[in-house]
Parts: sequence; C-alpha cells; structure tokens
Amino acid sequence: MNEARRLQEQILIKAEDNKVKTLKQADELGKRLATEAAETRRSAIQQAYDDEKKMKREAEQAIKTQKETVRVRGEKERKALKRAEQEAAEAKTRGQEAAAGELSAQKALDKARAKGHELVNITKSAELSKPVAKPILNIGVPKVTSQSEKSNGTAQTKSRIGLIKLIIAHKDADADHMVDFENSLRKIPDIRLVMIGGTTSDGAQIIVSSEKSVVLSNILRQLPMVKEITDRQADILVKLKPVVILESNI
Repeated sequence: MNEARRLQEQILIKAEDNKVKTLKQADELGKRLATEAAETRRSAIQQAYDDEKKMKREAEQAIKTQKETVRVRGEKERKALKRAEQEAAEAKTRGQEAAAGELSAQKALDKARAKGHELVNITKSAELSKPVAKPILNIGVPKVTSQSEKSNGTAQTKSRIGLIKLIIAHKDADADHMVDFENSLRKIPDIRLVMIGGTTSDGAQIIVSSEKSVVLSNILRQLPMVKEITDRQADILVKLKPVVILESNI
C-alpha cells in the first residue's frame, strides 16, 4: 500500500516537473520569438528608412542634374541668340557701309565724268570751227601679256594685289576715252572697280581691287585707248591717246 502511494507521488512529482519544464520552455520560446520579431521589426524599419533616404538622395540628384542641364541649355541658347544678334548687327553695318560706299562711288563717278566733260569742252573750245570725228573704238576684254612678252619688253612692271590706284593726267582725261577706259576695266577678269574720283588740277583717279596677284600694267597696255603706262611704286600712271581730230575738206 505504501509502495503504491510512493509510486503515485513520484508520478505526480515527475508530472509537475514536466509541467514546470514545459512552461519554462514555452516562456523561453515566447521570449525568443518576441526578441526575433522585435529584431525583424527593427531591421524592417531601418531598411525602410535607408531606402527612403536613398530614394530621396537619388531624387535630389536627379533634380540637380535636370536643373544643371536646363541651365547649360539656357546658357547655350543665350549665347547663340547673342551671337546671332551680333552677326545681324554686323551684317546690317556692312550693308549700310556697302550702300554708302556704292553711293559715294556713284557720286564720284558722276563728278569725274562731269569734270571730264568740262575738260573736253575747254580743250575743244579752240577747235569749234573745225569738224571733229572720232574713230569708233573696239572695246573688248584686254589680252593678258604672256611671260615671254613681258621678258622681251622694256617697260617696268610690278605685280599687285588688293587696292590699286590709277592716275590719269588731266590733259589726257577726255570724257569719251574715260568712259571707254572705265568699261574696259570692268571687263578685266579678277579686277573690281571700287571708286572713281579726282580733281581738275590733279586729274582723274580710279581705285580698283584684285584678290589675286596681277601685273595690271601689262593688261592696261593692251587697251586701245591707252598710249603709255608707267608702273610706279604707289600707283600706275595712265596716259590716254589724244583725241583724233579730222579736218573737213569742205
């Protein structure tokens, strides 16, 4: 009887120990799970915070890059606009200068022709009683003198480029010959007529320009109305042939 009771007490004691042990294990498991859950929650919160910071930083960098791109593009557009305005202003100025130069050249041409007619009238005043006839001049493109012809000639020649001044002595400045001479200059290749001027005392002055090096004196010697060419250091002296006066037999 005592053995059975003792055995029963041992069973109860063992069951109580198992219960305490089970409760302790459950408590420890609960604490471990709570700790792991808290750690997982903290990790998730930290990750979310880091992700948010990263996204914010990337967004700020994207905005900064976009602003810089807009600034650079705006600066380029402002520079292009300023350059276009400067080029337009320069083109306008060049156009105005060209128009003014053309007007000045035309006035000088008209003045030179008027003075030429005045000189012709003075020269012919003593010959009014004699009928005058002038030969018809065949004006064409002047022939360029070859290298062998230049080497055989005795006249001094000089290669010129840029602006070239031609001086026509006033005694040779016959109006018709001047017009023929001007027309011949316009027909010479690579030669551009810039300005015509001069005075009654100093004679007519013609400014031409050439973008290529040219021996203009040799070309001028081929013109039918030219009598003599002197190639000087600063300019070219042109002597035109005198006016042909034919006396009538009547």
